[in-house]
Amino acid sequence: MRRKKVKGVFKYLVLFSLTVFAVWYWQTRMVELPVRVEVPAPVVTVIRAERGGLERELSFRGYVEAESMVTVLPLVGGRLDELSVQEGQRVTDGQIVASIDRTSYQLQLNQAASAFASARSSFERISRLYEQGAVTQQTYDQTKAQYDAMQSQYELAQLQLDHTEVKAPVSGTVLIRHLSAGNLASVQSPIITIADLSRLQVRINVPQEYYDLFSSRYDSIPIRMRRTDDDQRAITGRIIRVSQYIDAESKRFEVLCKIDEPEYLRPGMSVVVSSIIERYTDQYLLPYQVQSSQNTLWYVDPADSTAHQLVIVPEAESDELFSVPSEYRDLLFIIEGQHFLREGQQVSVGQGDGP
Repeated sequence: MRRKKVKGVFKYLVLFSLTVFAVWYWQTRMVELPVRVEVPAPVVTVIRAERGGLERELSFRGYVEAESMVTVLPLVGGRLDELSVQEGQRVTDGQIVASIDRTSYQLQLNQAASAFASARSSFERISRLYEQGAVTQQTYDQTKAQYDAMQSQYELAQLQLDHTEVKAPVSGTVLIRHLSAGNLASVQSPIITIADLSRLQVRINVPQEYYDLFSSRYDSIPIRMRRTDDDQRAITGRIIRVSQYIDAESKRFEVLCKIDEPEYLRPGMSVVVSSIIERYTDQYLLPYQVQSSQNTLWYVDPADSTAHQLVIVPEAESDELFSVPSEYRDLLFIIEGQHFLREGQQVSVGQGDGP
């Protein structure tokens, strides 16, 4: 009985030992070792700086206006009998463009003419008597004052009748018809607006940081304009005046530009005015796409195909390009694939098209 019990204990000890051995073997031999994966070098595209020139340009939005634009108002009121011009029609200085009902003004003239004729007759008679010493100085003065008053009323009535014919005060093109025949016209009601389309200009508002530049060099800063619609035609112009006042709220000042080719524009059109404020020649240029962040660039060392970081503050720049010092002209700058690189990382190099 004792031997069976010892034999049973031995059996369990062996089984326990085998279990411990199995666990040890699994932990030391069967655990999967880390697999080393070869990660391919990232592919990047590189370019070299190209030699050339660039322009620094500022652009502002403005609206076209006529240098001379006149709103025609009648000098007398009444029913508008006729408006003889159409929008877009060319008119000349002094041309009759509208007529106002003259009936009441003709009656006023007839009445004034009758009173003036009577006053003139009396004045002529009293003048002869005064020369003969038959009337006093007081009578002569009273008669002359009455004559002068009637003459003024007659001339005023004649002037009002003449003003029933509304004339163009300047030569130009009719932009707007404010009234139509049959409307009631008054001295506060515009009839038409006339503009000289051969003399157009644009006003732009420029930030005050450029005031010294524009005020000192306005006559030498070239101006180009284009409409904000699909018409990409370039129109030249020049600055004719820089305001001496800076708006306290917007911190901007007004610049007035003359348009050299007004036939492509009309008052009220929206345009973009571009000013070339600096020109640079003989520069080594790169596009802004090479920057991974402001002023930070990556280049590839061809000796070992590793990527390295470089910080460059441009001396010259435009909307699309910036310059790099001449000592960097032969570097292979990364234009694609530079945003997730590490310093000294191996890369696979492709070739770009240049700036």
